[in-house]
Amino acid sequence: MPDVSIVARGPSSLRMKFKLGLAGPSRASIEDAVAGSGPGYLGSAETAAAIKVRAENADFTSDFNLPIPGILKTKLSEHMSIMDFATTRSIGNGSLDAAVALRKAHDEFANAGMKAARLFVPPADVGYLLDSPSVFSDVALTIEGGGYLCGPQGGGSMFKIAEPSIVPLTYAGFETRGSKIVGIAIDQLHPGTGPTNWAPIVYQPVVKIDATYGEFDLYDVFCPKVYHLLDSDLAGRIRVRNVKAQTFKHLWSSERGYDCQRIEDIHLWTYWTSDQYVQKWIQENCDAFLMKRVDAPFADRVFTYGHHSTFRFETSAYGDANHVTGGTIVADASKHVLLINSFQFTGRFGSIYGQGESYAGGGVPTVGGSVLQCNGDYTRIQIGALASERHAKWAIDVPGTGCTIDIGTAILRFPNQDNDGSGCVRVGGAASVVRFSQTPVILDGNGAKLSQTGTTVGAGVQQNVSAGAVNEIRGIAGAAGGDVGFNAIGTDANIEAFLASKGAGAISLRANGKKIFRVDDFNGNGDTNVLVRPGIGVTNVIVESAQTNADYNMTPKAAGRVFSNGSGGLVVPRIAADPTTPAPVNGQIYYNTATNQLRAYLNGAWANIIDPTLAALSPVADDMIYATGPDVFATLATTAAGRALLAVASAGQIPATVTNDNAAAGKAGEFQHQQLLQGSAVALATATAADFLSQSLTAGDWEVTLAGYFLPGATTNITQALLSLNTVATTFNNTVGFKSSWISPSSSGAVPGVALIQPSIVKARFSLASTTTIYANAYANFTVSTLATFGAMDCRRVR
Repeated sequence: MPDVSIVARGPSSLRMKFKLGLAGPSRASIEDAVAGSGPGYLGSAETAAAIKVRAENADFTSDFNLPIPGILKTKLSEHMSIMDFATTRSIGNGSLDAAVALRKAHDEFANAGMKAARLFVPPADVGYLLDSPSVFSDVALTIEGGGYLCGPQGGGSMFKIAEPSIVPLTYAGFETRGSKIVGIAIDQLHPGTGPTNWAPIVYQPVVKIDATYGEFDLYDVFCPKVYHLLDSDLAGRIRVRNVKAQTFKHLWSSERGYDCQRIEDIHLWTYWTSDQYVQKWIQENCDAFLMKRVDAPFADRVFTYGHHSTFRFETSAYGDANHVTGGTIVADASKHVLLINSFQFTGRFGSIYGQGESYAGGGVPTVGGSVLQCNGDYTRIQIGALASERHAKWAIDVPGTGCTIDIGTAILRFPNQDNDGSGCVRVGGAASVVRFSQTPVILDGNGAKLSQTGTTVGAGVQQNVSAGAVNEIRGIAGAAGGDVGFNAIGTDANIEAFLASKGAGAISLRANGKKIFRVDDFNGNGDTNVLVRPGIGVTNVIVESAQTNADYNMTPKAAGRVFSNGSGGLVVPRIAADPTTPAPVNGQIYYNTATNQLRAYLNGAWANIIDPTLAALSPVADDMIYATGPDVFATLATTAAGRALLAVASAGQIPATVTNDNAAAGKAGEFQHQQLLQGSAVALATATAADFLSQSLTAGDWEVTLAGYFLPGATTNITQALLSLNTVATTFNNTVGFKSSWISPSSSGAVPGVALIQPSIVKARFSLASTTTIYANAYANFTVSTLATFGAMDCRRVR
């Protein structure tokens, strides 16, 4: 059937193309269509002032001065193509700017008074180049393609973009609500694969939704390679679904999405290439969905491969991301599934799977990867089912403060691949907790425990929480060698925690399978309890009672005795007079502070038992000696009567060890040693500080000595080589006394060949208030070839 083209000029200037239901075109057919009669009638119309008809290969053009009939306008709008607004049918050859036709279509639809219109983009041999920005503001415009080839280069109805500085498609304002982009492929020009430092071209978003405050649909879209597909601001109820793409920065970034955005059926894959250096860039930089101030978005059936994160939530100047609802989310070979940096984030997810293998493959996990990384404070997340694989350390990491993560079931496979004792879960933030309804299954984790030492984790713990309760008990799990236990948390500043047995049952503590401590109130009428209160350098055992006076009774079994084995001795009560209430008993002792006498109650009376006013005496049988000056008691001596006495050493002299043993940890003389052999020397980059040794030291006064060497290549030209000791990693310490240097005698540097360079030994004091890592650090300026460093570090506790 032949095509007929009518060009209308006048108030409704609209170029229309339609097919007449005639065996062949004629002037009469055209007149019928325009005037409203005959077999070609499409709607009522006024009589045309002038009609010009030109027939060329069944192509007719009519110029007329009259409003376009409403029915005619409707019929034509259903079938309009980008070709109808192009100056040439070669618009799909990939070299002509098709954006001109898009803008013309929008303007013509707007001039015709149309609120919404659909523009068809037919498949083309190469694709439609968008080389200038188009802003749609007056019509809810649907751009609909005829399908695409889902392959590395795309094809079919496809937009091609090669200008990074433009936003090709912008929908702005309220009048564009309801717009859609459907059935289209979108491709951008990027560097070819191969270079180890591959990076994409940084493009503006392909589509920008700006201040529409309402609906927009993007579905059935394919992007072989695109930097950033969609950006929205002040736009609610956006629906992105059935999108297949390989993205380099974001599929969608959203700000101020105030109303229920939807993400469904997303597949982000290596459609263009699986080159490992392209994947490296994506894994380090691409957050598929970047959500800032969004409210109640939905996401389901989302798959990503090789991304930095699938969803990244951030706080912006406009607020936080919250009320997120997710169904099934799968991230393969990705660093994070959920990366939460937003304050007070709230979210619920049905099923999450995250596999953290590095872009390089081979089962090597990403550095610092986790299924869930929660940096934002006061996050609340619920996850029905969680599965993880291949993480260097923990699968769940919660550095944020006051966060609560509730997980129903979990399978954690291949955690702790660094094999450094990391737990499957790490909670670093204060008052944060990860809770599991069921104890997780941990597989192939190099013996990994559920949680990192000191991490607050609840696993299968049931709690009977009263209405209005604000305080609760949480479990603390520990890694190998760590402690486990329970702690009380809640809104109150001080919370007392208790263990309660049933009836007359006792509460007991057990270790090594044996009962070691037991508490009961067997008679049920006790009114006294013991309070243990630690202090600084002392532990207080305090009897609390409803009675005015309450005894503290230590009862050995049968003929057993009570011992005080501390080297400091036993200190008795110190009061100013003999106690009379309650009545004293034989064997009771105390120290009288008024008379400086040690007194005992014997045979019904108080008496002095030692006279402390003795002067220093020569040690003989039955005498007591004591030091009168700075002398130090050193060894035991025995008198003729068999009494053990202390021999006095020379003033200021401290006995030392006389064998090849080591000082115990925490004692003066404790020694720590670290070394890096030449064969394992650390390669340096010029003008860049690098650590080659480190040692964790506990609190105290330490002297640290560093001997370091620089190993140059045969042609390396060195200007200076420096060593330092620092408490900050990868940072050169320029403080005098903490560094040493080798300086070339020539300002142009020196080429020592392969001879080792050794700056002077560094010896520095570190007075530490808490456990601190000391780093041996190297820094050098050199050119031409390579330079590496190695050496040894000795640490001794001096007092």
